[in-house]
Amino acid sequence: MAYQFNCIVQDKMKIFLFLTFSSLLLLVQINCEPVTFENVADSFRDKIKATKIKWVPNIDFMLKIYERKPNTSDLNLQDMIPFLSEEQRELYLSNVPNRMEVQGMPARTFISKQISEINFMQMKTFRKLHDAIITGLNFDSPSEYDNEFREPFDASFNEWNVKPFKKPDAELFKKSWPTMTAQYDRLKRKFDNVVKNVALLRQQANGPQIVNCRLSFAKMKINTDPDDVTSIINDELLEQLNEMKQKQSELAIQLQELKSIISRYNIQRTIWARFLIGTEKTPRLA
Repeated sequence: MAYQFNCIVQDKMKIFLFLTFSSLLLLVQINCEPVTFENVADSFRDKIKATKIKWVPNIDFMLKIYERKPNTSDLNLQDMIPFLSEEQRELYLSNVPNRMEVQGMPARTFISKQISEINFMQMKTFRKLHDAIITGLNFDSPSEYDNEFREPFDASFNEWNVKPFKKPDAELFKKSWPTMTAQYDRLKRKFDNVVKNVALLRQQANGPQIVNCRLSFAKMKINTDPDDVTSIINDELLEQLNEMKQKQSELAIQLQELKSIISRYNIQRTIWARFLIGTEKTPRLA
C-alpha cells in the first residue's frame, strides 16, 4: 500500500513538474527576444572554455565590422538641408535673362531642373541610403535571415545551447578560425576604404561647390545687366552645378557600395553563427 502511495505521489509530482516546466517554457517563448550574435558569442566562449583546451577564441569579428564606430559626422546625411529653398530658387531665377537658352532649353527651366535634381539627391537619395546603412550597422539577430536558410535560427540555437562541446568539436572550430577571420579581414578592408571615401566625398559635395554656386547666384541677383548675368551663368554657374552633381553622383555610388558591404557582412556573420551552432557544415563564403 505504501508503495502504491509513493508511486501515486511520484507520478503527481512528475505531472506537476512537467506542467510547471511547460508553463515556464511557454512564458519564456512569449517574452523572449530574438537570439543575438552576442548571445551566440557568449555561449560559444563558455562551451570552448568548458572543454579545457588551450584556446581562447577572439570572436569579435562576428559582432561588428568596425574597431570603432564610424564618425557619425562622416555618415550622417540626415541633417542635410536643400541646396536651395523654393524661395531662393524663385529669387535667383527671376534675374535669368528671358531669352537665354542652355542646351536648347530656356535657361530658367534648365537651371531650375538642375536645382531640383541636386535637392532630390540631398533630401531623398542620400537620406534613404543613410537609413539603410544605419539599419545594417545595427543588425544583430541572425534569425532575420531565416527565409534564406532551412532551419530557423533561434530554435536551432536553443537546441544547441543545452549541449556541451567535446574536445574534437572545439578542435574543429579552432582549425576553421583562420578561414573566418580571413573572410572578415577582406570585408573590413573594403568597409574601411569606403568609409574614408564617403567622408571625403561628403565634405566635397557639401563644401566648396555649394559655396561657389551660392556666390554665383548672389552675383546674378545684384547684377542688372543681362549680358553680365549671362556671362556669370556660362562662365561660372553651369560648371559649378555640373561639379556639384558629379560629386553627388560619386558620393551616392560610395554609399551604395557601403550599404552592399554591410549587407554582405551581415549575411556572412549569419553563416558564421550558423556554423558555430551546427546548421552550416562549413563557414562558407556568402
